Amino acid sequence: MAENDDVCETNIMSVNNNLWTEETEQILCRKADYSKCMARLCTSTGEYYQQHRTYLLVPAAALSWGLTIFGIIATYLGNSTISEPLIILINGLINFIIATFTTVAEKSQAGSKVELFQQLSRDYYCLANDVGQELVKSPETRPAATNFMKNTDIRYRDLEKSTPPIPRNVVTSFIKREQLNLGWDKMYKPDILSTLIPTRYLIWARPVEENIGAILDGSRPIQGSVVGEGGTITDIL
Repeated sequence: MAENDDVCETNIMSVNNNLWTEETEQILCRKADYSKCMARLCTSTGEYYQQHRTYLLVPAAALSWGLTIFGIIATYLGNSTISEPLIILINGLINFIIATFTTVAEKSQAGSKVELFQQLSRDYYCLANDVGQELVKSPETRPAATNFMKNTDIRYRDLEKSTPPIPRNVVTSFIKREQLNLGWDKMYKPDILSTLIPTRYLIWARPVEENIGAILDGSRPIQGSVVGEGGTITDIL
């Protein structure tokens, strides 16, 4: 009998883990929205670093072309028109400026950051699409709710850990641009894109019957009242 009870209890727990509730769907919707927001933010960040890289490399390339043209002209005119010390001075100065631009571009690692944020954007979009594809199905055809939610949470946390810090000016310009979209206010937003919200607002709301029972038992003060010293309940309405 004990073995049968254990088997029944195991089967019940397995069924409960497979059940899809409204709370489970809301949690997954939140993760999917987070992923969509982060995917777009990573795309904007990659574009920012690409622009930053262009600002450094284009002047260096232009100076290099100018130096080549100057060398051709100096060779054509000869030392009688442009003295050799002047040519050496100009070459050295321009090469120093080119090396400075190139060094700054390499130390900023703009090129590698562009590729990294592009890959992160694809991974975030993939996660959001996977969640969306499951939510459009009927609950009977979905995988086990607990396992799917756990795997989704692990994937999102891994992406968060691999996302480098994003410059604040990129975040600010991204928010200003996305606020013009109609669906922005309805999206769940990650912490980097949202204002500070007290954690108590995230507490699960208990059913109305449970709240009424707690009030009737005297274990909870009636809404609109405060608890004073000695546990005295004072009505403030």
